[in-house]
Amino acid sequence: MSLGIGVQPSATAVLDVVNNSGVTKAIQITGYGSTVGFRGRAADGTQSSPSASQIGDTLTYFGGRGYGATGFAANATGILNIIAAGNFTDTSMPTYMSLSTTPTGSVTAAEAMRIAPTVTFL
Repeated sequence: MSLGIGVQPSATAVLDVVNNSGVTKAIQITGYGSTVGFRGRAADGTQSSPSASQIGDTLTYFGGRGYGATGFAANATGILNIIAAGNFTDTSMPTYMSLSTTPTGSVTAAEAMRIAPTVTFL
């Protein structure tokens, strides 16, 4: 099932929201007295029989696609991925964050930076 707001839904999206006002608008979540955020969830298996996420599985991502001369990019060209850094158990769920960018003269994103589960920034 797909839902389109302001447009027929894209064949590659579950939810497709279009802003054609000519003014920048955000998708917004507001909380008062609580934290709000975006959360993606991923499991292997099926909805009726889920199984543990495995090393290398993308758990969620945020990506951007620009428009070229004739259409939008086939894939995201700037991406923040959250990826399983090991096979998940109930007591160990290691992840890393990967930032991918697309160099000039290319249409393919490549990993530019990785934040591993052992790195600490203060």
